[in-house]
Amino acid sequence: MNKISNMPFYNYNVSLKGSNQTLQPIHDDNKLQNSSNDYMSSDISSASRAYGLSFINKNKTIPQMSLKDMIKWLESQGKIEGKDFEIDSSCTMGNTVLTLKNKQDQEELSIHYDNGNHSEWSGYVVSEYTKGELTKQTCRDSNGNINSNLRVYNNDEAGHLLQEGLSYNTTPEEYINYLKFKNIDYKIKYSGDEDNNRSVHISILDNDYKSIKDICFYYGENKFNEKYQFISQRDYNEKGDEYRRLTFNKDNVEVITYVNYL
Repeated sequence: MNKISNMPFYNYNVSLKGSNQTLQPIHDDNKLQNSSNDYMSSDISSASRAYGLSFINKNKTIPQMSLKDMIKWLESQGKIEGKDFEIDSSCTMGNTVLTLKNKQDQEELSIHYDNGNHSEWSGYVVSEYTKGELTKQTCRDSNGNINSNLRVYNNDEAGHLLQEGLSYNTTPEEYINYLKFKNIDYKIKYSGDEDNNRSVHISILDNDYKSIKDICFYYGENKFNEKYQFISQRDYNEKGDEYRRLTFNKDNVEVITYVNYL
């Protein structure tokens, strides 16, 4: 995936308080289990169970352990470093990422050991695929709680997301006309370098002229009279925290929901 799914969003810690989009935590799904026997999955697809994610339980959780023990565990299952999993210690601030791949060489599990601490992971990302295409990503923190969820919908499935006059085929001019018709306050800004990073930003304002939604039509190297590459929408709660982001691409819609458990 691109824009959204490639960002290291497991560190986000955004509360949904004050928003009508509040998510209710399912506690049994978000806490690490105590017994190592609980980590053998019976609910994951047979392909994943036979190959990469055999040690993740039905709630997509894994036990807390050091990087050294994680490597030993993978090797005990017949996994080979450089083939089935990779370790990247070239990240900034001493961060190390262990990535487990499936037979299609796609990333199924990414475990983060941050700030030079290899004694316990600081978070991880589980990725799921359908017919070779990324459809879900779940990010958890060091306590096993979900930080964010990514869902990817193809255009046939994304009808319920095409709200407020916006879709991949909507131009900035059409969206502005929609806002005017609905008497919705907004502000607009054009930005970018002379030859790159061009974008049109439209902010939706509440009665206090505070931004509650930001829309970005990203053109990149394309000119403003050409087709943009994608549209990004950021939604904010009453505190001004971003709780959701949608990206409208040519073939799909990506949705990230940020979650904070108090």
